[in-house]
Amino acid sequence: MKLHLRSPSSSTPPVLEHCLLSWNWDAPKPHNFIDGLSESACLIRGASQINYANQSMLDLLGYSRGEIQGTCLLTLMDRAAHATLQQAQQKSQDGLPERFECQFRRKDGSVIEVRVSISPILGQTGEWLGSMVMLIDITEQKRMEAEYAQLIAYKHKAQEEAATVKHLTETLMHLSYELRSPLQLMLGWASLLRQHELDQSTTAQALATIERHAKAQAKIIQGIHDIPELARLNSNSLHF
Repeated sequence: MKLHLRSPSSSTPPVLEHCLLSWNWDAPKPHNFIDGLSESACLIRGASQINYANQSMLDLLGYSRGEIQGTCLLTLMDRAAHATLQQAQQKSQDGLPERFECQFRRKDGSVIEVRVSISPILGQTGEWLGSMVMLIDITEQKRMEAEYAQLIAYKHKAQEEAATVKHLTETLMHLSYELRSPLQLMLGWASLLRQHELDQSTTAQALATIERHAKAQAKIIQGIHDIPELARLNSNSLHF
């Protein structure tokens, strides 16, 4: 019987694009074929039972061939991906390839991120005989993607906090002007009062002016009493 492996995408190794083999499931030829692949691969049939796994897959997952032979592929995967594999197997039975990403648990208990490609194995008349599953370890790629996303988040956070600090600085400068101008006016009137050269009317005007500006400054100061705490919080948040 001649069989055809249908590849999930153009990125799958060319050897899988058009592969016509004369084999049966228990013959050595299909085993030799997947043993020749550099990618981790296995043959599954039925309820996702592993019929054969190449050495690359054994090394990836840390099992011996005797331990993994006959094992259901689902037992090696994260439970959250079980439904995805079952859907992929259904597509495979319909002659359609599939690809997805999930987590696999190695024999030592460690978890790896894996890209799974499932290619249906079809007979000469198009009947479904099983699937070839290829695994690519993308753990390091996922780690780098997570670190990059974290750096981007930090960058955005820093930009937002820099904008806050800039706004705070501008506010302080404005408040400094609002406080300094009436203060100079009050000091001027106080200097004239100290000289005792003002008449009664001008003295009353001076005192009223000083009082008015003093009250205005008190309101400004009341409104900014929490600025030092705000500045401290912003300063601390920049140290991520």
